[in-house]
Amino acid sequence: MNNNVGISNCNYKEDVDDEGKGETQGEQIQPSTINIETNIEEAYSNKDLLLAGTLVRDAMSGRCLHFKTDEKSLRIINQLMFQDKKSFLKDPKNVTVVAVIALTVVDIIGYLIWYNLGSNAIRWSRVLRPLYLINFPQSRQVRQVFRNIRRTLPGILSVLVLYFCSLLFFSLMAYKLFEKQNISYSDGRKYFQNFFDGFWDLYVLVTSANNPDVMIPSYNKSHYYAIFFVLFLVINLFLFMSIVLAVIYNNYRRHLKNEIKHLLKNKQEYLDQAFNLLKTTTNGFVGINKITWNELLSIARPKYSRLQSVLLFTVLDTSDNGVIERDEFLKSADLLNIELVERMNVKTILEVKFPKMYNHKISIKLREVVEHRFFRWFFDVCIVGNAICIGFNLDPAEWAFLALFSIEIILKIYTYGVINFFKNKWNTFDFIVIFTALIMTIVEAFLNSKSSVRMQILAILLVLRVLRLLRIANSITAFKTIISTIYNIAPSVGVYGAVIFVFYYIYGILGMEIFQNRIKFYGYNNTNSTAVKCGNDALQLSEFANRRYCSLNFNNFLSSLIVLFTLTVVNQWHIIAQGFVLVTSKAARLFFLTFHVTCVTLLLNIFTAFVLEVFILEYTISRTELQSAVESRIKELGLGVGMNLPNSSNASDNQNIVDGIEQDPESSHSGTSYDDILTKDYGIRFKLRKRHRKHLITLLRNMFESELEKDDEERRDIVNIGVHEIDKRESRKFTNA
Repeated sequence: MNNNVGISNCNYKEDVDDEGKGETQGEQIQPSTINIETNIEEAYSNKDLLLAGTLVRDAMSGRCLHFKTDEKSLRIINQLMFQDKKSFLKDPKNVTVVAVIALTVVDIIGYLIWYNLGSNAIRWSRVLRPLYLINFPQSRQVRQVFRNIRRTLPGILSVLVLYFCSLLFFSLMAYKLFEKQNISYSDGRKYFQNFFDGFWDLYVLVTSANNPDVMIPSYNKSHYYAIFFVLFLVINLFLFMSIVLAVIYNNYRRHLKNEIKHLLKNKQEYLDQAFNLLKTTTNGFVGINKITWNELLSIARPKYSRLQSVLLFTVLDTSDNGVIERDEFLKSADLLNIELVERMNVKTILEVKFPKMYNHKISIKLREVVEHRFFRWFFDVCIVGNAICIGFNLDPAEWAFLALFSIEIILKIYTYGVINFFKNKWNTFDFIVIFTALIMTIVEAFLNSKSSVRMQILAILLVLRVLRLLRIANSITAFKTIISTIYNIAPSVGVYGAVIFVFYYIYGILGMEIFQNRIKFYGYNNTNSTAVKCGNDALQLSEFANRRYCSLNFNNFLSSLIVLFTLTVVNQWHIIAQGFVLVTSKAARLFFLTFHVTCVTLLLNIFTAFVLEVFILEYTISRTELQSAVESRIKELGLGVGMNLPNSSNASDNQNIVDGIEQDPESSHSGTSYDDILTKDYGIRFKLRKRHRKHLITLLRNMFESELEKDDEERRDIVNIGVHEIDKRESRKFTNA
């Protein structure tokens, strides 16, 4: 192997967050203790194995930062992981962080100078803090979203310019149409007597926040004026905003597709390099044999058990020749991203301590009742009945329902055992809610009826009673599927949430610098004259003060986030903006206008379209091709939960093997071949995790997989046609000659 090679890797230092999430973790395979008769002609070094393992892990997570593996580079890494000066400065992330640190130092020095001079200083560097978050090594996916948004902006600029030109045109028309009509709003404000005020009112109208308030004054004067507003809304709201949404997401999706295509190409290159590092000739076939595969997984997936490793090998080895060939190995990264739950068939504590009682015919019958679907349906009906009692405030029935739900939990723990019971998240949820409600109800019964503590406990109890109703979602298949889909896409949605938070932070800090302490809140239901006008005379009798919006201010960061979220929801956002305009000037409208364009028109549209597409994809596609292959292989081998191996060894031998796994894999598996592992029953069973939180890269790859395959097929067809034409021309030349 030539070590002087630069390898592309997105983030070498990122650890794999979700590896080895199986519920039962086995021991690592020790290839040296397993005797397999193979004909291996080529060998690889330990360094090759470590590098190949790193490449596979990078292919799994889609990382692409450049690093070197030559001796000199490794020595630099070894010496406090210093990076070469030139390469350090070539990385935009490093340059950005250094620049932000330098600007922060300048800001601190300036602030100290102005503060000592008795002047008010603005901490302008605070708005740059999100750049630290974006440039963290672990924020690769956030950077990817920002990168695609940046590439999308030029494509949507023409549509936004045309949209604002339309707004300016209608604003000018409204100004000339109503300038001399002597019309006023209900609060006394002049009606379209100023071009810029008119533009602001019409922009707010596109968001539908002030509809029909802005139309009513002219409509009351003459019904024909409604034609103007109908045309305006049809063109700008229904037509232009739909076009803006379509263009924004179409451009964003196109750039996203190109980036995913690049990442998939990098992934294939990594896997190719890993394959070339580890390939050997075994029994006449070139590929990765079983021992090499196990050693590779000890690095790429260190928590995988021996049985799990062999199972995945059989899934990849579709040709059944004892080695994983190149085309098969290229699927390994996707295969290792599939979460496989590993379960050990263990007895419950009651079965171990009291076997005669637990296996008595009455006990068996009781467990059969608990496992029957009618048992679950009965308690679902109880939940509905509990909901009805809560709705009608029938408190005496609460003790009966609480007793029923407590009995249900006890019976389930008796049937399934403590460990298996709490493995189910819904069971854990039930236990926490019911147990807490039971304790609270007992405490509440012994407290004084006028005690403030009792009132707080009653409030908690009411919340717990309502939370119990969430169990219905686990009983209805359609609800279950939707919740599972939301659970799966949550990490990807969280990435876009982080992007929106960055803009919230920037605008929150800007809002604090501009509007801090201009509007004050004096507490709930305070009728003091100062409190009524939010501590500012400019808000006297204003709609902002009349609606008691004083708590919506930029006096601290948390309040700022609430204001920004309220603006994002859009309802009444123009009234909130008007309050801050009154305490400053009309120039403050620029703050709210730019926030709306950035966060609502651009980011929220991208976020909404992304969630819709990913949700539909996850909701409609239950299994990928590889997941189906894994599931099929598990069934073939009889390794599914609740299955028995078709040709398993006797129980005593299997128990000895299991004991060996738990105690000393070196001694117990010496002489055990990989082929024998799948024929012996270790009491371990597998199933695919139903709720598998997917990374953004995985979801995006699934989203564009069919399109990219189609593009590749079209490209191959074009190439084949080109080759065919060349052959025809060559044959003609030969014939003419």
